[in-house]
Amino acid sequence: EDEDEDEDEDEDEDEDEDEDEDEDEDGGEHDDEEREWLTSFLSHTFQGTRHIPILEGGTTLLLALEHPNASIRRAALLKAFQSTSSQPLEPFLADALLRRLQDEDPSVVLCALSWDKLV
Repeated sequence: EDEDEDEDEDEDEDEDEDEDEDEDEDGGEHDDEEREWLTSFLSHTFQGTRHIPILEGGTTLLLALEHPNASIRRAALLKAFQSTSSQPLEPFLADALLRRLQDEDPSVVLCALSWDKLV
């Protein structure tokens, strides 16, 4: 009898694990939708400021412009170019752009040089 009870408990645990996996899959889609909505909201809220979220780096524009990863610095530059297309250049962005023109990664320098408002 004890063995039968142990087997029943093991089966119940397996069913619980399967249910948990299903919940994780459904929750993942919901989390992605929430993350997209929140990112869009924050992007619009902080448009034109140093606090625009940069998804690639999981950080803000200000921090991403100085990030150790070159691809995140490039993404930050592109986002900065988009967000300041109709506004004067903020001092923090002008300083960061000068630093990126002297970046150790040539792809970041090319990205900085590609901005049409540079000249």
